[in-house]
Parts: sequence; C-alpha cells; structure tokens
Amino acid sequence: KNTVIRAQVFNSQGQPVGDLHTKSYFVVDYEQTIPVMSLVSDWGNFNLLIDNAAERGPEWERPVNVEYFLPGGEEAFNVKAGVRIHGNFSRLFNPKKSFRLYFDKRFGGPGKLNYPIFEDTPVTEFDKLVLRAGFQDTFLHQVVRNLHRDMGQPIAHGNWTLLYLNGEFWGLYNLTERIDLQMLQSYSHESLNP
Repeated sequence: KNTVIRAQVFNSQGQPVGDLHTKSYFVVDYEQTIPVMSLVSDWGNFNLLIDNAAERGPEWERPVNVEYFLPGGEEAFNVKAGVRIHGNFSRLFNPKKSFRLYFDKRFGGPGKLNYPIFEDTPVTEFDKLVLRAGFQDTFLHQVVRNLHRDMGQPIAHGNWTLLYLNGEFWGLYNLTERIDLQMLQSYSHESLNP
C-alpha cells in the first residue's frame, strides 16, 4: 500500500542531527495522468487544523513536507513548508477542507518554491499556493476567471492534482496561486521585464 518513510539521524544522547527526510511511495495499478501532491505531517497537526477550521492566522499554521509528482510518477520537488486551512464559508461548511501552503523558512522551507508548476504562466517562483477543494466552483466563477484572463488581467493560474495526506487519498484538488499582493507583484514584474 501507499507508504511514507520519514528518517532522522540522532546522536548518542538521542538528540536529532540534521534534517528530517521524508519520502512518499505510491502503489498505482493505472497510468498516472494527473499530478500528485503528498502532504506529510503528524496526524495531530492535520486533525488540529481540520477540527479548528474556523481559526485563522500564523498560529494555526503547522509544519508539513510537500512532495509533487508529475504525471507518470516523476518527483518534481520535495520541500518543507507550512500548512493552514484556506477559505471562508468552505472552512465552516464543507467537510473537504481547502489548504494553503506557505513556502517560507519558518519550518525549514526554501523561502520560496522555485518550480514551473503551471504551464500557462511565465511565473515560476511562489511564496504560497492553495489547494482548493472546490466548494464554490460554479459556472459563474469560471466565466469571471476566463474573462479576466482574456482581457489580459492577472488571474490565479492552476491545475488539478490528486492530494494525499500521510499516504491516504484525500481527493481531487485544484492547485492554484493565491491572489494577494505578492502574486500581483510577480505579474507586474513579469510585464515590466519580459
């Protein structure tokens, strides 16, 4: 079955030495055609977030290891990050929670994720990403996004991914950029420096 291995070196006094290493292994009996994202943390962290989904802010962020696998199974990246619950009404009323990933250095992460995760944008550096559970996905939302894109306005680029928490399948999610000041500045920078 799907397995997550976490390895840590300890000295003779039982104290950790170096980084905690995490690797996810998936058993599939079909050709993988959708990217896979694996989030690994203590179950207590995920349970705390889900059980307190109404809570917001950095104090409700927990450490997580993030792995992203391309269609076909090749690993694209494996980094440490922070995770929070994302959304407004969905965090309260939807049992399938959305998540927000922070690629800063507080949990040993790289500071920013540097990977071309979305094919339809030149931006390859991200300080945060959102795993949308699809609570408010309607025809109207898609039309507005497409209109913004067609008028040359910045939009949150995204793609679909299969999400696993600690090796357990959690569902199909829409992995997107988070619309905020940093995201808008990254597109302003791209337009000024082609």
